Amino acid sequence: MTKVRSTRRTIKCALLPLTPCKVFGILLVILVQQVARYSFDLVKIDAVENDYPFRHELPYISTQSQATLYETLPDWLQEYITWNRQERLLLNETNWHEQKYYIQRCLATCGGTSDRLRSMVVKVLLAARMKRLLLIQWEKPAKLEAFLVPPASGIDWTVPEWLAEKLLQHSNETTSCRVGKYPSVQFAHDAGCHVMNTMYHFEFSGGAELYNELRDNDDEPDFDAMYRTIWMLLFQPTPPIQRLIHQRLQKLKLRPNQYNAIHIRSQYSEEELAMPNLIENATNCGLSFAGNLPLYIATDSLNATRKALEYAQQYTRHAKAHVTTDHPPLHLSRGETYLSHANEVVYDDSPDVYYSTFVDFYMLASAKCLGVGRGTYGYWANLVSLDPGCVVKYFDWEQKQYNFPPQCQAPPRRLWNWKKWF
Repeated sequence: MTKVRSTRRTIKCALLPLTPCKVFGILLVILVQQVARYSFDLVKIDAVENDYPFRHELPYISTQSQATLYETLPDWLQEYITWNRQERLLLNETNWHEQKYYIQRCLATCGGTSDRLRSMVVKVLLAARMKRLLLIQWEKPAKLEAFLVPPASGIDWTVPEWLAEKLLQHSNETTSCRVGKYPSVQFAHDAGCHVMNTMYHFEFSGGAELYNELRDNDDEPDFDAMYRTIWMLLFQPTPPIQRLIHQRLQKLKLRPNQYNAIHIRSQYSEEELAMPNLIENATNCGLSFAGNLPLYIATDSLNATRKALEYAQQYTRHAKAHVTTDHPPLHLSRGETYLSHANEVVYDDSPDVYYSTFVDFYMLASAKCLGVGRGTYGYWANLVSLDPGCVVKYFDWEQKQYNFPPQCQAPPRRLWNWKKWF
């Protein structure tokens, strides 16, 4: 004991008196320790994000899900994937004109994300029936490849730069044609055009009726049953968006298919802006799901997200939302002007300001049950979800009006607020 006390006294004496040089040395040691600790934390966090443990449960192809996915494919889809892969390998600048193409284009005003992409599943079937390469070509607000890419084992829909130039050069020839919505298979044979262009279109079902009509037989899984599978063959998020999805799930402590979600369009039209109880009733829809699971809230504005989150927290301790001041959510077709309800179309320069559109889509699509209202964005995410039947719809598309089910009109029991008693 005497020796220990003597050592402490020696150290204390060595530090005194505190000269400026000694003070600087002490501060430098503290700074180095903090930097080392911070660096370790960063490495640890990055390692978790890059090795997200539940990645195989998300709606895009992973090593674990690939084998299971291919077991579900009907014959026509297996044949088209094989044919498409072979033709893409042979395609070059010399023989490109010998091929026939079915191109989903976005060169000017193209609608929102759902309007552009919701019908791509039925277009795979159309491309197979017409024996055409299915391509997607966007220019606004950026190439689709800035957000989504085809999985290595899926259907390659990308347009090489050299092919884009060729298609542009020959766009006015009689071998090129444009269809407004869906081409009929007979029209595709009769038209004789090598390059068939189609723009975006608005259809609530996303082409369900046509898909079910063109499938091989009634025993084959229908549009709803096949949507998630074909979507995963077409698209997966780019690495930056995947990282954001993983980060958000980890930050909010959510696991795919073990939380519910609600989507609210508060700025769709003047009707939503004037509706007093829209956010409350829509949030009640999300709170009505059984199982006491966490509730993820996604809206089209920061104010609506905050309001829905504050409301939900009165009834559950597990309400989750991504609230940020970095950048408000943007509509894919209108950029900043959407927030001010302007009529002209303006696009932002950087694709990353639109990442949240795709992050929220995959967050909604990864939920167990989903509440959806105005617009088709939520319905589209529901089609990609594991159980599209677990949904509450609070907007009547036939009547074009809100129609909240009884469970959405009355909130559940409030949480006990212990603070008001102390």
